[in-house]
Amino acid sequence: MPTESATSFLAAKLHDHPLNVAFRAFLAKFPLKSHRPIHRSPHHEIPTLYVWGNKTGQLGNQPISFDFACLRWQVWLLIIDARFDVKNCNEPLMSPSGKLPFLLTPNTDALIGEHIEEFLKQSPEHQPDLNIPTLTTDNDISNSKAFVALADTKLRNALLYYYWCEALNFEEVTSKLYGAKYPKPLNWIILYQMKSAVVKELLTRKPVLDREEIYQEAEDALKAISTLLADHNYFFGRSSPSFLDAVIFSYVHPILSNPTTLVNNLTTITRRYKNLVEFSDRMKTRYFAKTYQ
Repeated sequence: MPTESATSFLAAKLHDHPLNVAFRAFLAKFPLKSHRPIHRSPHHEIPTLYVWGNKTGQLGNQPISFDFACLRWQVWLLIIDARFDVKNCNEPLMSPSGKLPFLLTPNTDALIGEHIEEFLKQSPEHQPDLNIPTLTTDNDISNSKAFVALADTKLRNALLYYYWCEALNFEEVTSKLYGAKYPKPLNWIILYQMKSAVVKELLTRKPVLDREEIYQEAEDALKAISTLLADHNYFFGRSSPSFLDAVIFSYVHPILSNPTTLVNNLTTITRRYKNLVEFSDRMKTRYFAKTYQ
């Protein structure tokens, strides 16, 4: 085994070898230079919720996401008095899950789903006014879970089918909402990839996509939800909304906001329930007609 002195001598000889000297002289003509990154997450003083959205879908200064998954988190964060900004990014690949929404923290952590609320609970210095409503009875808690599950299956199935599987709606609305960011023909490639993913999701819950059955199940769900709401302003007779209110609003508002020129089975069904229409208007006025802080 060579000694340390022998190794050092060999390294020095190689360093001074004419080929190595010439190579270093060549590289010196092309010094390395650090360039700023093309894309860099902007610094935010408060968390920012990245959503699907457009400029026309807003009241006052508060943008309303047209996407029910984004709207759920957007209105829930408003209900719990979280301090956050909203950005219409319309690029799901920015998210770690490949779907919107996600919350970008001041530390540039991208959070999705329940991790969003967990982060807010653990950040009292940034969320001094956080106020998460709690249900007080076991009956209300179990009903809330049951009706969230009902909405997340029957209403979700109907909305996905309505936007992605109704040919006229897909051409006239869905393609403009979800594909406007991309140039042609890339927009149609991406749209059909998204449609394929939606159909696969629907088929995991329903082996056959029967149009009439999907809308009938949605109507049955809306009837049950309407009965639960009764003549109250919010579910369970509360004076302020809970998580169930956020979930139901996130489905009902997009349904009622659709243009009348579309295949409007779902909108027509929903408008039969006057208390749900009034509930949607009440939530929209309460949380989106004021200046966004």
